[in-house]
Amino acid sequence: MEKDYVMAELQRAGYKLTPQRRAIVDVLLNFDGPPTAFDLHERLAPTYPDLSLDTVYRTLKLLMKLGLVIQMDIRAGRKSRFKLADEPHHHHLICLKCGIAVCLDYCPLAGKKELADCEIVSHTFELYGYCKKCRKEGRS
Repeated sequence: MEKDYVMAELQRAGYKLTPQRRAIVDVLLNFDGPPTAFDLHERLAPTYPDLSLDTVYRTLKLLMKLGLVIQMDIRAGRKSRFKLADEPHHHHLICLKCGIAVCLDYCPLAGKKELADCEIVSHTFELYGYCKKCRKEGRS
């Protein structure tokens, strides 16, 4: 998904193309992995010192409402991460120590239309463990 497309969708839905919204989309496009709202706020604070974390959350909520962003709820106690909705269907391995989300290059449920006598219409799949860096540093 390109920034111009996101901006056009916002405008088409009747929303203003504020500098803060543009900046949040820029960071989503260029962040290494799916960021948290705090990550977005922290990245933008030097350029937009008046940008509140609440504004970041409201913008993310708006982008989700328009189907442009997906929220990844990663295990209880961890913060949600956000990504643009255009990425192909995929799943994640999440590090329990640092919280990094690594995209899997395959779907463990690929081709399954039924499971336990139930028709599968949608799914999310997340694996939890420790990334290579955290294993070297120790898990605690």
